[in-house]
Amino acid sequence: MGTVRAEATEVRAACERTASPVVFCHNDLTPGNILYDRAKLVAGEGGIHLIDFEYASYSFRGFDIANHFSEYVGTECDEHLYPDESAQKEFFQQYLAAHDSATGRDGFEMTRTVDEVRRPPLTVPSLVVLGAAP
Repeated sequence: MGTVRAEATEVRAACERTASPVVFCHNDLTPGNILYDRAKLVAGEGGIHLIDFEYASYSFRGFDIANHFSEYVGTECDEHLYPDESAQKEFFQQYLAAHDSATGRDGFEMTRTVDEVRRPPLTVPSLVVLGAAP
């Protein structure tokens, strides 16, 4: 138990160094927890719905986003499935637009959000949990 506590403390310290804000996070954004309504997406009316909120809580935004990206590699840990820079940028744009729409303010800039996610050890949190990280 001491090792797990020490590692959790290390991850928390790394998250704090990124200056990633603590926000309400889903904490389980696997592909199966994201539903798409193609007709609404095409019409520009939203069309993305998140489900399965039992792990939702306050956490570091960068960790939640990095965890979402790491879900793409699957249990086989295929690095080639990790979203490329273009896919990540699209996600960030949509995430920040949704934030601004929901809050009525421009609270986060793209560069800062990208930096939160790309700083180690936030880049592969699920792989660490699965014991597959280097």
